[in-house]
Amino acid sequence: MAETPMAKVVRLRPRTEVDTDAAVWLTRLDRGLSDSERGQLELWLETDPRHPTALMELAKAWDSLETLGALSGLVELPDREVVAARRRRRTAAFAAVSVTVGLVALAAWRAFIIDAPPRSSDPVAIAGEAAVWSVSASTRIGERQVLDLPDGSRVSMNTQTRLQARQDGSSRRVELLAGEATFEVAHDPAHPFIVHAAERDIRAVGTVFTVRARSKDSVSVIVSQGRVAVTAAPRLRLADIPAPSAPSTSTRLLQAGERYEASRATVQTTRISAEDIADALAWQNGMIVFQGEPLTEALDEISRYTDVRFEFDDPTIGGMRVAGVFRVDDLPGFIAALQVNLGVTATSKPDGTWLLSHPTTG
Repeated sequence: MAETPMAKVVRLRPRTEVDTDAAVWLTRLDRGLSDSERGQLELWLETDPRHPTALMELAKAWDSLETLGALSGLVELPDREVVAARRRRRTAAFAAVSVTVGLVALAAWRAFIIDAPPRSSDPVAIAGEAAVWSVSASTRIGERQVLDLPDGSRVSMNTQTRLQARQDGSSRRVELLAGEATFEVAHDPAHPFIVHAAERDIRAVGTVFTVRARSKDSVSVIVSQGRVAVTAAPRLRLADIPAPSAPSTSTRLLQAGERYEASRATVQTTRISAEDIADALAWQNGMIVFQGEPLTEALDEISRYTDVRFEFDDPTIGGMRVAGVFRVDDLPGFIAALQVNLGVTATSKPDGTWLLSHPTTG
């Protein structure tokens, strides 16, 4: 498909500056206000009668009980039963606002994932021969799971992920059978940590990297910290894996801030920014980021987290490019934002499929 100019990207976000400012203040309230910020918030609330309303509606839409409590000294809170009733009636009206809240929360997530120091609980080098162990794990559609391996490594598993992990006397091996996972590897040079996915071995000593098995012969790797080596390798059963050898001359060495993508036909390594890494890993915080992808690709990504499928009555709809941030579990909000921001009609069919169409043809 030919590239569409970015000027044609439709951004799925609210259209008012008031909503954007309210989302910023909501995030600050969630993490706690300084004295100076509290004064700034009071001034902002007083300068426009829309400001208190926008902030209250956002807090209620996001079910932020702690924020509602923090607001009690700044604005008049509605009756508890009224709040509950309004929450029950929350539907597509809040969809576009949810996108802005997602954008603000994503900014905080970016700051966390880029600037956070290594966990103080990260294990140091493991001395001597480690015990043999074996672990299998999987996640369902829409489920995420954090798995702590016996060697001290941590695996964050995304939706629809299956893996098997094993340590013997010489190495630690993980076979990523499907899905996506981030590996925070416990430092142990005596026992190399190797992830096998889509006929590739991704080898690390002590680092943080993410592997996504897109198909049986297509894989992507993002390195957040440290270095990894990627080598083409046939699929082996864990029980048959020999002791690891040194990386071959065909091995690709990846540094932090690099993305590796390979299929049977192509191999590509690119530098990516810290912000792009945070966007790619936003699923760890329950979010999904679109940066100008065609709607067909955006829907494919959404479909990883739900059983719902989509159809078009006009193929040109699928070529529309979108940008925005959504919670992975907020399918109704995503569909509503498509209707509000793209001007398409979304109709649920009896089999659960959503039909997307232009209003003039739907």
